[in-house]
Amino acid sequence: MQRSLSLSTTQITWIIVASAPVGINTLPRMINEQTEQTGWLFLVATALIIYLYMRLIIILPERYPGLSIFEITTHILGKWAGSLFILFLSLMMIVGTSLSLRLLADGIINYMLFHTPAMVIILFMLFVLFYTLTRGTETIVYINEILQPIILLTMTMIMFLVINKARFEELTPIISEQINVIQGSAVSFYPFLFIFVVVYFFPYVRNHSSLKKGIFLGISLILWISLTLFILSVTLFGTVELNYIEYPSIEFARLIQFPMLERFHIFYLIYWIIYAFTVHTVTLYAGSTGISYVSKKKNMVWIAVACTITFLISLYPDNIEKAREYAMYLNYVNLCFVFFAFPLLLLIDTIKRKVNSQ
Repeated sequence: MQRSLSLSTTQITWIIVASAPVGINTLPRMINEQTEQTGWLFLVATALIIYLYMRLIIILPERYPGLSIFEITTHILGKWAGSLFILFLSLMMIVGTSLSLRLLADGIINYMLFHTPAMVIILFMLFVLFYTLTRGTETIVYINEILQPIILLTMTMIMFLVINKARFEELTPIISEQINVIQGSAVSFYPFLFIFVVVYFFPYVRNHSSLKKGIFLGISLILWISLTLFILSVTLFGTVELNYIEYPSIEFARLIQFPMLERFHIFYLIYWIIYAFTVHTVTLYAGSTGISYVSKKKNMVWIAVACTITFLISLYPDNIEKAREYAMYLNYVNLCFVFFAFPLLLLIDTIKRKVNSQ
């Protein structure tokens, strides 16, 4: 491990932003199906819950400064239980990356490379990811620090180019009569599916004030991205039409009338591919590092294994609808495990400390 690396507030922020899954591009449709125009309220409420939850999680590195999440869980739960905890967490990362890659590949096929097999696109992405991951933690951090601001600026530019076509009356009434509270709440957590990836970077946090600020800024930016995508999708297409659009963000990019650039959505797709690359560097890094720690083998071996598993799982869904369905199942599993496991970890540690102090 490159323990000499020290993460700044900015670097932590961009790592958090990179935890938002690629499927966030399909989020407007998913949340609209459950909440209609009220979805933005669900997203804001979810972001507040996530922030409070993350403030709870970062108590761990405050108690165990300089230690990795692997060392912390092993210390609290013991070798076997700690290893199972890390293994399950890492496998969720790998499965999430697989489904994310499949959604990306299907989007590229639908809008750009019409007759290209999904496996070709996925393999190409995995080769690039494998090479990047073998360069180490520092490379991953710097890649996100450079690319994420460019991605955010691109999205902001697209927003300003289409906002004149938005019909904001589509957001009224604020509270829809067609709300599925439970399903809507679950779907609204999707942008924060991999938010806990930050725990894999605990050893590189020297200043806990930077960690707190980075988490707040990262969550705020994910919320801004999610809100922008949702509000623009609803105001451009309406709640009824939105239910039939697979990739709303790509569709509203097609509305842009730009001189000498008739197929602006291709430009948006390139932006989306770059964003996917940054996301997958972080999630696959977490998955491979976790398995490497549990197995006590060299990380490069497990990067290759993680990429292979990712490739095989990504081919399992029959179509984009199945990929979306599995992604939501993963979201439910993630919600149940993460919101139960980390507070339990903290509770066990607190009890052990009180017992030992007596």
